[in-house]
Amino acid sequence: MTAGGGPPPDDFTAAASPASHRAGTIACWTIAGLSLALNICRAASRSITHDEALGYQMFIAGSWRRPFAYAGAPNHVLFHAVAKVTTAALGVSEFTLRLPTLAAAAVFYVAAIRVVTRIADRPALRVTGFAVLVLNPYTLDFCSVARGYGLMLAFIFAALAVLPFAAGEPLSARRATAAGALLGLAIASVQIAVFVAAGMIAASFVAEQRAGRPATAIATAAIMAVATAMTAAALLAVQLMHARANDYYVGTGDAWLATAGTVRAAWAHASPYISSAGALSRSDVAAATAAAAIATAIIGRAVWVFASTRLTGRREPAAAWFGLMLAVMAIASWAVHSMTGVPYPQGRTALYWVPLWTVAFIASMTSAAPGSAVRVLGWVVLVALLVNDLARLRTTSYADWPYDAADRQMVARIAADHGGSPERVTIGGSWQFEPALNFYRQTRALSWLKPVERRPPRPGDDYYLFTAEEAALVDVLDLDTLLVDRHTGTVLAKSRRRASAAGVR
Repeated sequence: MTAGGGPPPDDFTAAASPASHRAGTIACWTIAGLSLALNICRAASRSITHDEALGYQMFIAGSWRRPFAYAGAPNHVLFHAVAKVTTAALGVSEFTLRLPTLAAAAVFYVAAIRVVTRIADRPALRVTGFAVLVLNPYTLDFCSVARGYGLMLAFIFAALAVLPFAAGEPLSARRATAAGALLGLAIASVQIAVFVAAGMIAASFVAEQRAGRPATAIATAAIMAVATAMTAAALLAVQLMHARANDYYVGTGDAWLATAGTVRAAWAHASPYISSAGALSRSDVAAATAAAAIATAIIGRAVWVFASTRLTGRREPAAAWFGLMLAVMAIASWAVHSMTGVPYPQGRTALYWVPLWTVAFIASMTSAAPGSAVRVLGWVVLVALLVNDLARLRTTSYADWPYDAADRQMVARIAADHGGSPERVTIGGSWQFEPALNFYRQTRALSWLKPVERRPPRPGDDYYLFTAEEAALVDVLDLDTLLVDRHTGTVLAKSRRRASAAGVR
């Protein structure tokens, strides 16, 4: 505080009136509440997806040993352990399976409000930035779907919330320990978060060094690293002993495709898993190029700030801190790919890039002088992102598994067509539907439905489910169409043999 009782000269968050700050805070909490309500509705009403059902069958149903014994991309250890508790206590349904993610979404929003409040210098920037952060359709997907990515985001932002970004504020051992433990939990949620942990530890170390506290820098970085490793190892010990590079196969070997695919999911809410540059539209390429250019500018400015001067204020260090974090995350991804062949993160395995890029962008806007060309351009980008987020906000399906949107409806239609007959029937079709169909067969006690096999479509089944891409097989296999989902194009059909038998009955 100054002698007159006002804020210190470098406290740029004090530029607006207290009433404006209160209004901004209320607006952020309102957005968070509405977003959480939307997530709850999706969790209760959306069909189970391929990966959710597969996770339930492989790691949640059965022995308590399962979540901890299997190494690989499908197993999100912490999530599966918590979901095992919620489903055991409340029964198995889409909603109870997704409860851990909903709790994580609440933590994510609370932590994000704290982070954005600390890095945004005006209430308008705080509210708009927070809205862009939490309303991104791809980020929203993983705030309700039953996978570990929501937990990962919650713990990453909780770690950010306890770390100081200002050079004038030392990083204490207590904060370093808390941040490290939270990062360890993020890694236990999805192991790909190890890149984020590396970025945060490195940024904290360099910030302490450049603030003239070398002893603190070494001690707190070591504390963070040890707390991260110990927390993660406590939950992942069995996995780490048996893990192999090819266990982690979600992603791509092309850094540009990894970037473009992830930006495509965040910008267009479309599948990020593309195998060639030819699959990208012009708008995909433009969005990916712009996002990469902005990230490069943020990183470049961070390097310049840390290299050019000792840091004592608050305006530059927050932007530089986040920029350095992004740089280390990118370098760590490249190094692991080069040394082990593990693919570059893409889509959901690169999900953390979307909100972290956003907070880095908000911090960079704050570091620019009000009214400057950089600040004006930043506002143009931020508003464009918010408008696009709202325009792309679709809650009927998840970008990674759009074909599963109507699964619950399709199963109900099959049950109605079957009519309670004791005759056991089979379902064939696109392999993507196998886990979800078996989930409903098991959890709804559909004894008349034989276990669904993961195999190519073939004649002889009673019912068929096809993705929109394989809908032509209805004619190839000479089937009768029962239902076509208008949102996804998923097709439910049945054999003419069964249709004839139903006519006889």
